[in-house]
Amino acid sequence: MGIGVGSIFRGRKMTQLFKVGDTVLYSRQFLRAVGMMSGDAPFARGRIIRLEPISKGLDFALVEWPRGCPFPPKVLTSNLVRADRLHLERA
Repeated sequence: MGIGVGSIFRGRKMTQLFKVGDTVLYSRQFLRAVGMMSGDAPFARGRIIRLEPISKGLDFALVEWPRGCPFPPKVLTSNLVRADRLHLERA
């Protein structure tokens, strides 16, 4: 079994971070870094429609944002968090 897109190793087990169909948001760390903590960006939710590997542990996610949302469709997975794991993100 090879390393899948959006995967990392923790110890000896492979952990799937993102998969096609996941609902995602921009991470708090990314929003702070680019100064977008207010406005629409912290509340924007999109759905991953494709994952593209760049290098080991780094992938692009093609995200389908809601209609009229001004955010780019290609986002580094390191700048995203799954909506169901938002409460676990470091503040």
